[in-house]
Amino acid sequence: YVAFVDGDTFFHSYTDVTDLFEDGKPIIHGTIQYFRKNGPDSIKKDWAFNTHEFLGDEEPMICMSYFPIIFRTADLKRLREYVENKWHRSFDDIFYDKTSQSGRYSQFNIICAYLFWHQRDDYTWYIHDLTPNWNGFQPKPYMFQWSDKSIFTKEMLKPRPFIATHLQSHFNDYNHLEIVMIDLISQSLCFKIKNSQIRQLS
Repeated sequence: YVAFVDGDTFFHSYTDVTDLFEDGKPIIHGTIQYFRKNGPDSIKKDWAFNTHEFLGDEEPMICMSYFPIIFRTADLKRLREYVENKWHRSFDDIFYDKTSQSGRYSQFNIICAYLFWHQRDDYTWYIHDLTPNWNGFQPKPYMFQWSDKSIFTKEMLKPRPFIATHLQSHFNDYNHLEIVMIDLISQSLCFKIKNSQIRQLS
């Protein structure tokens, strides 16, 4: 197994093997949500497009939300072979061509999409729905963004604590460290997400 984290990952909890594996399977956290057209998350439109460019599959979730992301190294090899068989070229050539065209892609979304569509039973999935009032179809999602929520089981949609958070761009102002800490702690201990009813009091 290999665990990936971004450089701006904030670990806010002690880490135990039970936080990383369940029933012997690596745990993957993903998010699903509606993105407003030309909104602040419009970069994710490119992510969905390039995931589809690599795999030919729609992107079922965002995997750049919670770290670490753990994969079996053998599955990364299978992913490379899958892409090579699809395009009949070497993975390095495909990767260079696809990333040079746009440059805005999520390697984690590509890996998660492959595993979800082709090796789903080998992992334990926890899906965090950030826009639960959106039915997935109206308004329409981004092109190549999977939106039919019925594919996610009740077990996948259960809340589960996570041990680290991806520091988003709006957290980069470390002059307001106290605000950042309050937000991250409430996320990790209270499951606070964007649509949460939890209010932070002074």
